[in-house]
Amino acid sequence: MRRHEPIVVGPTRATSRDIAALNRLFSDAFTERYRRDGLSGVRVPHLNPRIWQYALDLAGDGAMLWHDGRGEIAAFNFAHCSGAEGWMGPLAVRTDGQGRGLGTRIVLQGIEWLKSRGAATIGLETMPRT
Repeated sequence: MRRHEPIVVGPTRATSRDIAALNRLFSDAFTERYRRDGLSGVRVPHLNPRIWQYALDLAGDGAMLWHDGRGEIAAFNFAHCSGAEGWMGPLAVRTDGQGRGLGTRIVLQGIEWLKSRGAATIGLETMPRT
């Protein structure tokens, strides 16, 4: 049974100031995903901050964040559009918000953002096992 969706505000645009928090959320969320798959020894490492900066620059206004009531990042979705093609990734929901509908919400808002920019084909970037 799905728990109630957490109360979050967003999306707002991610900036360079958010890189450390994005890195923590990304690592924690995907480490938890591997743990639930039975791979408890796997720890997803933090990415080089330059990779995050590249993703921020590439996504522009599509680098979307959702914050909880404490102002901390609860979820993010980086949507990218190139002509009629759009895609989302990376995206993640903080572990305490998983299974509560927030992931669905950020994906639907990503789709809405991409469609508003003319994307007719929309994809999702993924990593193996996720």
